Amino acid sequence: MTKKDNKDSSTEIDSKTAIGSTQTNKSVVIKEKKAIVLLNDIFVDDFDLMVKNIEFKKNVLVVTNAKINPKNYEVQCMIDNLDNVENLIGKLRLYRLTHNIDFCGIVGTDEEYGYVFSESLAKEFKLEYHSQKTLDTVSDKYLQARALEKGKVDIPEMRLVDTYADSNNFKFPCVIKPVNGISSIHVYKCNSTNELKEVFVKLDAYRANSAVLSLTHENSTKAKTIVKRKTQTVISKHFILEEYIDGNEYSCDFFVEKENVIVLRVVRKIVNPDYFPFFEGLYLFNPLDAGSEFSTEYLTDVCKKIAKALDIRFGVCMVDFRFDNKKKKIVIIETTTRPGIDDFIELMKRNYGYISMSIALRQIFGKIDIDAMNIPKGNSIIIYMFAPREGILKKFDTTNLEKLKLPNVQEIIKYNAPGSKVSYLGFLKNPPVIGHVILDNIVSKDIEDIINKIKSNVIIELK
Repeated sequence: MTKKDNKDSSTEIDSKTAIGSTQTNKSVVIKEKKAIVLLNDIFVDDFDLMVKNIEFKKNVLVVTNAKINPKNYEVQCMIDNLDNVENLIGKLRLYRLTHNIDFCGIVGTDEEYGYVFSESLAKEFKLEYHSQKTLDTVSDKYLQARALEKGKVDIPEMRLVDTYADSNNFKFPCVIKPVNGISSIHVYKCNSTNELKEVFVKLDAYRANSAVLSLTHENSTKAKTIVKRKTQTVISKHFILEEYIDGNEYSCDFFVEKENVIVLRVVRKIVNPDYFPFFEGLYLFNPLDAGSEFSTEYLTDVCKKIAKALDIRFGVCMVDFRFDNKKKKIVIIETTTRPGIDDFIELMKRNYGYISMSIALRQIFGKIDIDAMNIPKGNSIIIYMFAPREGILKKFDTTNLEKLKLPNVQEIIKYNAPGSKVSYLGFLKNPPVIGHVILDNIVSKDIEDIINKIKSNVIIELK
């Protein structure tokens, strides 16, 4: 897909193309059509990136529980606690009537709720959506893994566990994580039995007192539903013990339309063992770029198998995977039926002229050109700058980095100024992120050297 294709496709939907009309006093009232984008439990920064860069702004209604001011955005936003499906449906019915519109599609991101909200809205407003079986499967990492395995997709060896005793004889290193949840909450890598025992102490405490389950909610909540599905907490209290795959970690988004499966973007996560399960950078690239460990054709074939195994027939899906160094193959960690959300959104828009959410909206509005879709060449990387711990920022000096004039630097951004307090991300003890550097046209083999140069030329001191 070229930037020209993107420009032509991003035109707002004209009222003449609306999907419904009513007769009033012999005159025709054309109803506008809008797509619902449900963004729940999302950081304001990520929310800003998403809504800033999506297309069809006049034809989108964003429903969110993010702490935002709707007046600050070009798109229309509806604020809702997202704790009661029936209440939300009532609000949307009223919105539809007062704005004289028809809803024509929905993109949901509420997998930690089992997609209860998205599915309920789709049923209420007769919108195309995934089957209940698909949603139940992708929302449960264990059920998903078994379905992928049955579909001949490579996955890590894994086991369902509730207690330390259940982990007997499992090989190290391993990863333990909740059956359902988001943003790597309660995901741990263990290299020994002692480390695994320590993790289970934390998990037992979590199960005993319902500790923080969400990055944006301080306490666990249950989604009250009007559909006949089991209510789910934000994160399950059951866990998966999973083989740790030695190799680079990646994520991708892929588009599905019946038999067509097309990879939209690929990102390599720049992993630092000290930050597991988080990372110190994101490298957006095309598998045709020099240094790629796999081809577009190979990744596309894997995504086709995923779509078939999970019965996904439309939309944009996200996949996390590793490239196994020993077996030289892609191993799927998990997938979900929504576009990815992270800082690569900005990188995509800069390099490709589109983001994955826009592709999902193009499909809803009938603006997809299948024959023109492919990942453009070119790459971009965002590298984060970290404070070593919590505290008051005494000094944050990037002068030497600016003088160094690394090739292809696009921006150096500081999130915090001296005198400000920097904190961990909730209960997660990864070092606080206080800034980033974006570079374009970086060769994969140079990434480690660039990161080292950034670290050695930035001064960060805490009181």
